[in-house]
Amino acid sequence: MPRFFFDLLIDQRVLSDLGGMSFQHSDSAKSVSDKLAHHLALRRSELRDGSNYIRVRDQAGQEIHRSPIIFIPVASEH
Repeated sequence: MPRFFFDLLIDQRVLSDLGGMSFQHSDSAKSVSDKLAHHLALRRSELRDGSNYIRVRDQAGQEIHRSPIIFIPVASEH
């Protein structure tokens, strides 16, 4: 099963994911990255400046996705 790595890029510093996670498909890794970025945006407001993101790399080290850490409010239904 392919392994994907989720690096955190903050203020042009890279916090590399050394262990990674295995997923059947790259779309699953991209979805996890988006959810992680959303979670960080909710919990760490100082990261929401638009320049920080989660980078997903494949086993070869190639970037396949970026998830910006930004707050996107959910519209409420009335």
